[in-house]
Amino acid sequence: MRPMCRDSCRWLSQLIVLGALTAACATAGPPAATPEPTAVAPSDLSSLDATPVAEAPATLEVGSEPYRPPVPTPTPSPLATWVQNLRPTDLLAGPAEDALRLTLLPAQSYLKVLEARAGWLLVAYGGDSDGHKPGNAWVRAADVGPASSPPKWVKNHRVTDLRSGPEPTAATLITLEQWSFLELMGQDQNGRLLVRYAGDGRARRPGLAWVEATDVGPVQPPEKSQLPRAYPAIAQPDAVRIQVPYRSQLDGTPWAEANCGPTTLGMALEALGINVSSTELRRQVLNVQQLWGNDVGSYIWALARVAEANGARTLDLYQKNGQLKHWSLGDVRDHLRAGHPVVVQAYFRALPGRQGSGYAGDHYIVLSGLVGDDFLYNDAINVDGLGYDRRLTPEQLRQVMDASDREYAYSAFALTK
Repeated sequence: MRPMCRDSCRWLSQLIVLGALTAACATAGPPAATPEPTAVAPSDLSSLDATPVAEAPATLEVGSEPYRPPVPTPTPSPLATWVQNLRPTDLLAGPAEDALRLTLLPAQSYLKVLEARAGWLLVAYGGDSDGHKPGNAWVRAADVGPASSPPKWVKNHRVTDLRSGPEPTAATLITLEQWSFLELMGQDQNGRLLVRYAGDGRARRPGLAWVEATDVGPVQPPEKSQLPRAYPAIAQPDAVRIQVPYRSQLDGTPWAEANCGPTTLGMALEALGINVSSTELRRQVLNVQQLWGNDVGSYIWALARVAEANGARTLDLYQKNGQLKHWSLGDVRDHLRAGHPVVVQAYFRALPGRQGSGYAGDHYIVLSGLVGDDFLYNDAINVDGLGYDRRLTPEQLRQVMDASDREYAYSAFALTK
């Protein structure tokens, strides 16, 4: 029996090349307080800040007639500041026709109005899957109108808190980084919106919360690849979900293609508060096996020994007679309900979306929870979407365990401290 993921899973190289994305970030300061707009890189719309408009005095003599300010109107609901562009629209660096053109938005893009000047609006835009970056910029007021339909998704255009309720004293649950997707749930109280959040695979859990309406603006729905596959079930209060911080094995190391075992073990250990790098875990696993090389995979018994060497306790890898335990689905559910992440040896092609893979060997995943009868898991290979909070039906889990190497079929171990 050879270690799992040996022979480098060469098929991954093609997926990595096809799935690789590059991104560039630029930092720029706010526009100078001069009539001329400040040049800003098109990829950095978020650096644009509005220059406050000077207030008119209460009265100002103009000829023989005094200037009188308009009668104040009631402050509209924050929802009223959400608009869509009626036609393809320029995003500009300033409120002037000769301002730097940042990008051209397609019609019906959602925009959040932040400030109004004569003929111009400062808006926040949440970006989209076509490469338009999120940020703040100016549009012609004539190019936009009320949203044609209520938005379903928003992004926060500044760092913001998610709170436990709409009351001013409600506790902060998590702090969101800028431009996070939030799904609107249709309630608006005390200037806050009820939203559903998908989590980030690390410290931020999915769930329902309240956000300041002034902190968010509408966007087009995210692509499927931008959400966990088990969303929105993972946000339901009855979901059993262990917070297993996500790691990808595709980290650029020379052994990345063969490192599913140490990477998966690293996720499971981190769920217990034991943080050891995937590279260090690999070094320990190979030393335990007495096998070395960039294309060498991992035995499940070696993973278990390394887990214990780092302060965890492994459960149910072996039976009392010393033979490997044959896990049932009931065993898996019992451990997950007890809060124990479960490392499973799985047949790669039996996993959802992997049927056409060129790799016909075994793989490791970590089971992290339950949604109804189904199982949640993290997969260290994430070229086909987010690797955390994926979902297996009971039959799919049975198949991935049954089809693995016969000596190790239905093998797994749970972890606790």
